Amino acid sequence: MATCPDGHSSDSADYCSVCGLAMATPTGSTGAAAESSDASGDAAPTGAASAAVASTNPQCTNCGEPHGVDDVFCENCGLDFLTGTLPTPASPVTSLGNAGEGRAGTEASVTITADRRFHQRMDTDHVLEFPEPEPTARTVRVAGSRVLVGRERPSRGIFPDIDLGSDPAASSRHALFERRADGTWTVTDLGSTNGTYVGDSTIPIDPNSPVTVNRGTPVFVGAWTRLDLD
Repeated sequence: MATCPDGHSSDSADYCSVCGLAMATPTGSTGAAAESSDASGDAAPTGAASAAVASTNPQCTNCGEPHGVDDVFCENCGLDFLTGTLPTPASPVTSLGNAGEGRAGTEASVTITADRRFHQRMDTDHVLEFPEPEPTARTVRVAGSRVLVGRERPSRGIFPDIDLGSDPAASSRHALFERRADGTWTVTDLGSTNGTYVGDSTIPIDPNSPVTVNRGTPVFVGAWTRLDLD
């Protein structure tokens, strides 16, 4: 187990799995790997997000983990800030998937690719290198009306429908696709570290506010991930 600059024992060798600090400053980095504004502890901050300091954020009353002011739960222990309750094994923090929701006419597919231009725009401080060789595009078939996007964290009961484990800047519960009754889709940022972007916008969407996504309009998350809903 490695030890981060703040003295935490980390399961990860690149970014501390407790506080999110870089274990070692990357070549050419300007120190942008400081803790993220929402301090989820599982996503490496990129670009402007890395400038925020976790100590200025409120802390979880259960485990002391810093979190964003708009977060609705703690990504470290799962505490629901609204109700003050912790998740139980029977009701994990990410029970947002498709269980029991699949029905005819709701199936869709999401194609996941690594987008070099988005990476160059986001990682202006060169904290994370674009993966080489470039990952092969993959398509995930999803059924149901709610599709969780993030990074798998079994210890926290987090099992996204679309796992972005290869993108270290994606949060464990990053975004949620939802299908409305009329067949249109929305995407909601779940208070992620580095934000969610729709189309060519350089401004991330507001956390916890659904935004309509038209077929053919890409959604960008993490350091380089592009999601195309079809």
